[in-house]
Parts: sequence; structure tokens; C-alpha cells
Amino acid sequence: MSLFLFWFHCRVVKIRRVQVMADMISLFKDETVMDTPLNVLMINAFGKEENGVDNNGVFLDALSSFWAAFYESCTNGEEERAPVIRHDFQVSEWESIGRIIVKGYKQVKFFPVRLNRAFMTASLFGESAITNELLIDSFLAYLSKDERELVKLALNKGLHKEHEEEWLELLDRFGCKTIPNAEQVGDIVLEIAHKELVQTPRYIIDSWSTPLLVLQQEFQSPDLLQQFFERGKPTTKRVIALLDANAETNAQRETMSYLKQYVRGLESEKLTKFLRFCTGSNMMCVEKITISFNTLEGAVRRPVAHTCGAVLDLPTTYPSFPLFRKEWNIVLSSEYWDIDFL
Repeated sequence: MSLFLFWFHCRVVKIRRVQVMADMISLFKDETVMDTPLNVLMINAFGKEENGVDNNGVFLDALSSFWAAFYESCTNGEEERAPVIRHDFQVSEWESIGRIIVKGYKQVKFFPVRLNRAFMTASLFGESAITNELLIDSFLAYLSKDERELVKLALNKGLHKEHEEEWLELLDRFGCKTIPNAEQVGDIVLEIAHKELVQTPRYIIDSWSTPLLVLQQEFQSPDLLQQFFERGKPTTKRVIALLDANAETNAQRETMSYLKQYVRGLESEKLTKFLRFCTGSNMMCVEKITISFNTLEGAVRRPVAHTCGAVLDLPTTYPSFPLFRKEWNIVLSSEYWDIDFL
């Protein structure tokens, strides 16, 4: 299809970065938005249209921005998040968010893989599709790191007297009125997990059930959904495997060595930011990140990402890895990136 025809059949929409969640929810309240591909124009914090031409890269960036905002203001949990009820979100808002999930997957294969797996299984396939193993795994991912280790000790009958106060505080936090003995811990944890991940967000699950119905055919079974979640989450090994460069000079080879060293040292949050900077998406949804090189120096030296084609333009003039790391950390510490070139 020619570029002219692609634009002709697209629906062009404007999304403000500073109000990305409100704009996206408002847009997807209109069911007709599902009928044609979206072409997104991002509006920066100064009210100006950014220069990026959307070939799905800008839409990926809009989706990533939306879900980052959604995770912060509408969910509980740590590694995996479960949505929570808000007084200002009624069924129309939650249905709209369900359509955002469907549209993101249908148009650009984007899916919010940080949403809790047990919650999403209930939303797509019904509560009966959740196994006890999935419920426990999802609950552990929902907890903080210290809480996760405490629950694992309890499940393995490894709690000792020094853990007693923490254990009681954890039970109290989740409204558990029973102090279980070692034989009861497994059942109690399952009950708490079910309350947190299925019962509490039941209104949201019900609101999403209709818009998400079309994705049942895409994922086919809860097992395939879990596999998709696993493939979509960025890991150091997976991100490095995406980097595709034809390094011909010593400077280019050294720069690639710096890049891989930098990625290996990233913690989960920064690794996700790195992936989003390069591809527009905070999940694994491209086959490769093509590396090109330049010789920019001084104040103009910076990595430039072309998210439409997942191309990273990388300077080869860094004199040392610490300086490379410092400049990349400045880039990734930004709250958002303005698309300032065509």
C-alpha cells in the first residue's frame, strides 16, 4: 500500500503528553476508533506538535506513555500491577481502557505485560482459568521484594521467630484475621491472593470482559497468554540480542562494547526505559534495533533513536565507558522524550 493510501485510510488523532491518560481514555470511549488504523500526533508540554511521522512508532510511544501513567495512578503492586477502583472511573472509562489494550495489540502487537497475569487471565478467560500455581506466582510478583521472600519462607515452612512480627504485619495489611499454622499457610496465601487479584478488581474485570473478548481468539488459551507475557518482558539478554550493528572500525566496535556493557548493568526499570527510547515501546515487540554510527562531539553528542524503524544512531566519540554511561543516564533520567525530528 502506498504512503498516500496508508494516510488516507488512517484516523489522525492528537495526544498531549502531559495529559496522555485522559486523552487516550477520552479517545477510546468512541467505539468507532477501533475500525481504522490510528496515526498519532504527539503534542509536547508547550502545546506544539512534535515532528515525528507516525509509522506505528509514535503510536507505540503514546501507548507506552499511557501505560506508564496508568501503572502509577491506577494500580497496586510491584513487579506486576493490578488495577484498582477509582471514584472517577466508571464503566465507560474502564471499557475505554480495555479497548486501548485491544487496539494496541491489534495494530502494533503492543500489550501491557506489567499487568498482573492472574488478573489478566480472569479478564480474558474467566476466573475458572486461573490455576493455583498461577495465582501464587502472580501474587508473589505483586508483592515487594521483601514481602515476596517472606511469603516464600512461609510457604516452604521456613518462618522462624525473628520473622514473626513481619509475618503478622503482612497478614494484617491484607486484612487476614487468622494466624495460620504451618499447614494452613498455603490455603491462606491462596485466599489472600484471590482477594487481591480477582475479587477486589472484579468491577474492572467485568468491564473489560466485552472489549477483550476479541483477544481470546488471539491468545487462544491461558497457557499461550502466559507465554506471551514471558516473551514480552525485557531482560538484559533479550535486549542485547536485539542490537544489530555492522561495526567496521575500531571506534565503532569499542562503542558497541560500551553499549552492551551499559545494557548489562541496567536494572529492570532503566532497561525498560532503554528499550522504550530505542523502539517507542516498553515491551519486546521488535525483531531488532539497528545501530548506525556518527561522529558527533561536544555539546551535540547524543544518541538519537528513530522509533519508527527501531534505529539507534550512536556517536563513536566517547573517550571512556564512564562518560558513555553518564551521558546515557542523563538521557534515560528524562520523564519523557520529545520527538523533535522527522
